[in-house]
Amino acid sequence: MSFDDLGYRSYGAVIFCTRSFLANNRPAVVGYMRGLIQGWRKNDEHPEQGARLAVERFGLDYGLDLAQERLMNKRHIPLTKANDGRKLFALDVNEMSGPMYAAARATGRKDLPDPKSIIDLTIVDEAHSKL
Repeated sequence: MSFDDLGYRSYGAVIFCTRSFLANNRPAVVGYMRGLIQGWRKNDEHPEQGARLAVERFGLDYGLDLAQERLMNKRHIPLTKANDGRKLFALDVNEMSGPMYAAARATGRKDLPDPKSIIDLTIVDEAHSKL
């Protein structure tokens, strides 16, 4: 069961950088996002290959089990997709300022910044446009 299933909206593996890094390295950041998107799309199309690469190449030193990696990949793929048709890796400002910030406030956090002031939503759009 995911946090979303329990009514708690969240994002995993969010990528952060400073504004100055983004200003000085925007093409590299967009290219990195484009590569991530391409990799996840390829994994969706060929999940067996993704599991094999994890076991036989990139995770060679970790003692991974192919059957386990196949199962984990099968279970993980749906978690990479937004239920509302949004693009892969896209964030939703309304989710952040709504239910996600409500959860943060419930833990005692105050003075949360406007999500638009801390998120650059154009990176993912630009990465998708270059595919």
